[in-house]
Amino acid sequence: MAPDSALVTATIGTVGTVLIGFLGFLNVRMTNAKTSEQALIDRLEKRIDKLEESLVRR
Repeated sequence: MAPDSALVTATIGTVGTVLIGFLGFLNVRMTNAKTSEQALIDRLEKRIDKLEESLVRR
């Protein structure tokens, strides 16, 4: 006996919706991670610049 087409359609729609939502969640997480990583890199570059300036003064 073949499954009901409405049930198959509803299942595919639900799985698709959950998948798209999860991919959106991962996209936001990756974007936030890149932003945090860039902020850390910027802070480290500032520290390096300050250290270089203090070494040049000596």
